[in-house]
Amino acid sequence: PGLPDQAAVLSGRARYPEHVIFLGPGIALPAAGHSDAEAVAAAARAGRKLVLFPGRGAAVPQDASASVRALAGCLVDVAARLPEAPELLRLDAEEEAGLLNWDAEKYRQALDGARP
Repeated sequence: PGLPDQAAVLSGRARYPEHVIFLGPGIALPAAGHSDAEAVAAAARAGRKLVLFPGRGAAVPQDASASVRALAGCLVDVAARLPEAPELLRLDAEEEAGLLNWDAEKYRQALDGARP
């Protein structure tokens, strides 16, 4: 397995709370006809910080914090080790929203944004 085989596992709604907290609600795949830069920009507008490019890799915004970059790498590493068709749960929209609007998370985001 590898990123091309795991795009369906990674894309869509988040798998666990840290995913939402650091990468936003789910992971994006580029829309047909979009350049890589357009795909990353569209994902950022949707609050997503990780874009998968099946068969090529993944990208985060240039200004992504070290925390975002670390979790993106972790998620890709985990997905590469999953079986071909894992039965995994995803958080629903309400669960994702609850994590994103949590006061402690807003505080953590402010701290993360203040780091060089």
